[in-house]
Amino acid sequence: MKETLENTSAKSLKETLENTSAKSLKETLANTSAKSPFELLASKKILLIVTGGIAAYKAAYLARSLVKAGAKLRTILTEGGTKFITPLSFEALTGGPVATSMWDRPQIDIEHISWAQWADIVIVAPASANFIAKLARGFACGLAEATILATKAPILICPAMNTNMYENPATVDNLKLLSQRGYQILEADSGLLACGSVGAGRLPEPEAILTTALRILFKSPLAGYRVLVSAGATMEAWDSIRYLSNRSSGKMGTHLALCSWLMGAETQVVMGPMVQTLGYSLPSYTEYRIESTNDLLSQMEKLIENCDLLIMAAAPADFRPKERVSGKIKKDIPVNSLALTGNPDILKTLHRLKKKGALWVGFAAESENLLERGKEKLIDKKLDFIVLNYAHGAKSAFGGDSTELIVLNAQGKEIYNSGPLHKFSAAWNLLAQILKDAALPKRTALKDIHWK
Repeated sequence: MKETLENTSAKSLKETLENTSAKSLKETLANTSAKSPFELLASKKILLIVTGGIAAYKAAYLARSLVKAGAKLRTILTEGGTKFITPLSFEALTGGPVATSMWDRPQIDIEHISWAQWADIVIVAPASANFIAKLARGFACGLAEATILATKAPILICPAMNTNMYENPATVDNLKLLSQRGYQILEADSGLLACGSVGAGRLPEPEAILTTALRILFKSPLAGYRVLVSAGATMEAWDSIRYLSNRSSGKMGTHLALCSWLMGAETQVVMGPMVQTLGYSLPSYTEYRIESTNDLLSQMEKLIENCDLLIMAAAPADFRPKERVSGKIKKDIPVNSLALTGNPDILKTLHRLKKKGALWVGFAAESENLLERGKEKLIDKKLDFIVLNYAHGAKSAFGGDSTELIVLNAQGKEIYNSGPLHKFSAAWNLLAQILKDAALPKRTALKDIHWK
């Protein structure tokens, strides 16, 4: 994406898309029918390199996950890697070729060249301290090292080792050097290690590695942008047990947050109390948990200042009990009515903080007159885009995995009608259509998948 932007005089992403012949960027913004991010790996050519370390067992799960996603996989085991897991294990799990040496069997092609040219991305998981050191010095002493030297594909390094080894200045310097050369470094997780220590050095979860690989493979139309997403229902406490809320699951919002991250953004997502978290950590992806509508407003006010793209997909409660009772209201106490008071309109309240040039996207769920009501809210809330969906009936998006939505731009023009679609697909396609329609200024990518 950066090269694409450097080679054009376009002043916006929209102009870039119109003027460039960059096939990969256009493919990134093409509509999808995928039901999960991992399905976007289908037909991608992945070269997995497994080095010596106890975390090699996770690489087996990673390999299987890649195959299940539909990726084309080839595997290289280093000599150290074979001490922890056998080539046969990977052959059985993947049904694909596994290589261990440049010398162990005759080949018509030269593996370290042909495999290097074949790959769309190279993933080294786990990457041991020894292997990282050899890469930093440019060694080509084995099949894995030689293949990496010969490839022009992006390379994702996933370190895994003892905490002291990971934090040793030699390893730190080696990772910095690789990062400076363009390698992508996914920092190790922290926790209990196989050696019994607690600290940094765990291999990230396979889902985190797969998702990061996807982000690298896409040409980052949102690189350099900070995206803020709200997701799910809020809860308004009546007493210490009971509350008022709605049926929003937050799935659409969290899918939008992840899709924006996959497209290169630095993403923050503010989630209601019942929204499911991602379940694994990603660089430049932050989750915040809130409960009430006022909590949501307060958190959004803290984060909105540097926001380039706001996606208000949450379903905040419009009303709250006028008085909150401490403890539990006993059922034998007659309650003939519940006094309510209005909650603030989040978008209207936040508008005073909107940064110049920022793009704001709102959601509206309506039971009737969808387009008419949507256009009214588009103007009333001063939005750049509004996403309309159905509040009830067969087309209702609440609580399910599928949705049906319509997107209007600032002029009230319909730019996307999803039809019945899985929410992940709808989120991806929605963002793609907005990016095609919007005149976003060019940005230089925030380099966040690297050694800090």
